[in-house]
This record gives sequence, C-alpha cells and structure tokens, in this order.
Amino acid sequence: MVKSIYILAITTIGFLNVQAQGTMTLDDCMKYAVENSLAVKKTQEQNHQATTTRREAFFNAFSPNVNAYSDISLISGRTPDPSTNLYTDLKMLQDQYQISGSITLFDGFKAINDIKTSKIAVLNGRTNEQIKNDEICLSTMQAFYNVLYYKKLHEVIESQVQNAETDATRVKKEVELGQKSRYDVLEKESFCAELKYKLATTKATLNAAMLLLKETMNFPNDEPLEIDTTFNDTELQTAATEQIVQYARENAPELAVVKNKTLMSELDFKTAKWQCLPSLNLNAGWVSSHSMLIHDFDLAPSFHDQIKNNAQKYIQLQLNIPIFNKLSFISNVSRKKSDYKISQLELQEKQREIENEVYKAADERNSAEAAMHSAKQNAAFQLEYLEISKKKFQQGLTPYIEFNTVNNKFLESYAQYLNAVFTFKIKDAVLRYYNGEGYL
Repeated sequence: MVKSIYILAITTIGFLNVQAQGTMTLDDCMKYAVENSLAVKKTQEQNHQATTTRREAFFNAFSPNVNAYSDISLISGRTPDPSTNLYTDLKMLQDQYQISGSITLFDGFKAINDIKTSKIAVLNGRTNEQIKNDEICLSTMQAFYNVLYYKKLHEVIESQVQNAETDATRVKKEVELGQKSRYDVLEKESFCAELKYKLATTKATLNAAMLLLKETMNFPNDEPLEIDTTFNDTELQTAATEQIVQYARENAPELAVVKNKTLMSELDFKTAKWQCLPSLNLNAGWVSSHSMLIHDFDLAPSFHDQIKNNAQKYIQLQLNIPIFNKLSFISNVSRKKSDYKISQLELQEKQREIENEVYKAADERNSAEAAMHSAKQNAAFQLEYLEISKKKFQQGLTPYIEFNTVNNKFLESYAQYLNAVFTFKIKDAVLRYYNGEGYL
C-alpha cells in the first residue's frame, strides 16, 4: 500500500503523468467552449449588425436617394362644355409618373462622423467578442482545474481503498491461522470503511465538478468527457509588475472598449456643434402625366405623345438655414459635451481599475507561488511520515486512531498541494493575460 501511494503521489508532486489517448487538454476544452458558446455566437450576430450599420452609414454619405412614383386616378363629375356653355357629364382616367433623386452635399459633417462612429462600433464589437472569448476561457480553466483537483484526489483515495482491502484480507487469513486477533481485523475493516466513505464523497464532488465543466463548455451532458490529467508545478518567468501595468494601461481589451466609447462620444459632440451650420441638398427629378376621357378614348392624344409633351425635369439646390429651434441645439450640444466629459472620466477610472487589478493579480500570483512551494514540501513530509506510520501499523506498533490521523493529514496536505498548484496556474495565467498573452 505504501509503495503504491508513494508512486501515485510522487508523480503529481513535481513530475508529469502519462496522457491517455482520446483525452481533451485544457487548450482543447477552452477552444471547444469558445467555438460552442451561445454567448459568443450572440456577440458575433451583434457584430454583424454593427457591420451592417457601417455599410449603411457609408451609403448614406456618398449615395443619393432615388425614388419612383406612380398613381392612377378616376375622375367623375360635371363640367361646363365651352362650346355649348352647358354642363356635361365627365369621366376621366388620369395617371402620373415621377422619378426623383436627392443627395446631401453638406450636413455639418454628420454623415462623415457617422461613418467614423460606425467604424469604431465595429472595432468595439470585435473587442467585445475577444473579451467574451477570454471570459469563457478563464471560466473553463477554473472548471477544468476543479475537475482535475478532484480526479487526482479520487485516484489517491481509490488506491488507498484497494490497498486497505488487500491488507484487511491478509489479516483475516492470519486470524484464521491464529496469528492475529479479532481486534486487528476490526482495525483494518474500520480503516477501509472510512476510506470508502471518503472515496464516495470525493466521487460525488467530482461528478458535480464535471457537470460544471460540461456546462461551461456547452458540452453534451450525455456524452463522456475525458480530460488530460497531465500537469506540472514548474514556474515560468514573468515580466516585471510595472512593465505589465504599463502594458495593460494601454492595451487591455476592457480599456480599449472604454477608449472607443470615448472616441464615439467625442464624435457625437463634434457633430452636435456643427449642426448650427446650414445644410445643403441637391434634388433632381422627372415628372409626367397622361389622361383620357373614358366615354371617348379617340379624342385624347396617344399615351406616348402625352408623356412626352407633359414631361417636366427639374434640378433643385436646397439650402436650409437653422434660425431658431426652441434652444434644442444648445441643449443638445450641452448634453453631448457632458457625455464626452463623462466618458473621459470613465476612461480614467478604468485605467485606474486595471492598474489596481494588475497589482492585485501580481500579488495573488506571487502568494500562490509561495503557497505552492510550502504545500509541496509539506505533502512530501506527510507522505514520508505516512510510510513510516504504515509500517508500524502493520506491525501492530501504532494504534488505528493514530495511523488514521496520520493518513488524514497526508490526504489533507495532498489536497492542499493540488489546490495550491491549480490556484497558482490560474493566477499566473491571469497575470500573463494582462501582459498580452492569451489564455489559449
């Protein structure tokens, strides 16, 4: 039992385990979660809408509006006849046709600013999608390590159960031969029963952790998910905290979103200020009509001749000068200016928030590294202590209660070691993320 526990434990305290075939690594799980996330797909659809808005803003600025119009009317009534000066009944069919187009030549740079704003909105959408991907990756990483934690703990306890059952069977045979007493059997069976209880509770917690991982990945619950149990506790060199802070203050995705919103507020403010200028529109069109008496079609000229003779073309240059609009212009400029100042304050606030988060992440990462080293050393000591206690317990030199206490301390130290390793890995990944290294 001691040898198998030692082999199983030592492979996770500083060395790699062998990866089974058909398993999913942490990167595989994160990629699967991103590709199958409903939240990411929703964000992608929102980005598609932003792209459509940008295209619409471009056409609004540089292309005219063209409309075709047609109507037909039936006119019925009485009208004086010039030749007899008497009223006569009249039924006439009249139809009109019109094609018109208009384009805005100047609108206070509103169309140009709308194009810039829509372009920033597209960039913001892509950044939001990346943020959503990163959030899903981090959640998947946490759920993955949670499963791995309980898997490793379950493996150790399961190995202890197998060895405890073998030990209990051996003692029973020795009792039959008169070499051991019933008391010795009860000790072995009590120890084995307690280990089985721990194994059952650990298995239940492992199942719950696996369900959470599948939920985070949007993985089918009715399909098995095998994860790679390989891990190591080596530390990688990271950049200095001040360097990471400087990088995050300029390049953090969350900060980019706030920066883009500030730029959009600035464009809205500029657009509002320019609305005091006149707007200039160019309109052009063609219009014609055709009519005929219903009771005498032959009296009317042909459709072609009427359309040709009645045709009118026009070109119109329209200048709109705002003079008084109940102070709505001043109020709008004031609101946009205030929104712009608020966005600048939010940008400063976000920069400060990210700076604090980086310092906090660096401190947590360093603390987790120190805790990992201490937990690793403690687990190694407790493992050695367990070996010695196990030999004494098998020889009858150590009572059951004392040996059980030693074993519980080993399991506790091993669990602390696993928790410290995975906590360190998560904290290290977060700090590297602020330095521009993606989770994938």
